[in-house]
Amino acid sequence: DDLRVLLAPVDDAGLAASPRDIRPTGTVGALLLPRSGDADANPEAWLRALQPWVALISVEAGNRGGLPSPETLASLSGTTVLRTDLNGWIELTSDGKQLWVEVERTPRR
Repeated sequence: DDLRVLLAPVDDAGLAASPRDIRPTGTVGALLLPRSGDADANPEAWLRALQPWVALISVEAGNRGGLPSPETLASLSGTTVLRTDLNGWIELTSDGKQLWVEVERTPRR
């Protein structure tokens, strides 16, 4: 299989309002979540259907909106989750089959 990446438009109101319209056809290598991981824009069934190897969440450090939503993070249990507020920049490289990920920083636990 070839590697597939879904870059959901972060601020696309249509997608964010109805991600269920995207019909997954199997696992995606990487998924950029819309609306900074807001639960309404990232329903659990949609995330589980896509089964991403790595989930990317673009969210500002110290955001006051509580993003990403705890429900979204729970839905991604077992998935590698990378967040710009914790990891800084995130670089994905692929040869079409494999995926390599590099981040600016690894948060302390």
